[in-house]
Amino acid sequence: MARNPYKEIAMQHEYDQERAERLILNLRVEIRGLKRRLRDERDAAESGLSPRWQKSVAQLRADCARYRKERNEARAALEALRRG
Repeated sequence: MARNPYKEIAMQHEYDQERAERLILNLRVEIRGLKRRLRDERDAAESGLSPRWQKSVAQLRADCARYRKERNEARAALEALRRG
């Protein structure tokens, strides 16, 4: 059976909790920034829409937010029923 040098290196490597937490935090910050840039670009693209369409898009977003909130509440209630 052939040796896997990468596995040996991985086995020798010590897990650094602080470094892992910093990496996770940095990734979260980067993701938040990317989401903000996407949202800004989308809003800029939608600003060229007619007022009627802008109103429709705003209504769709509000509906999505309401449905998402209801979905999350239902999931939480279901999880509470499963536990208790």
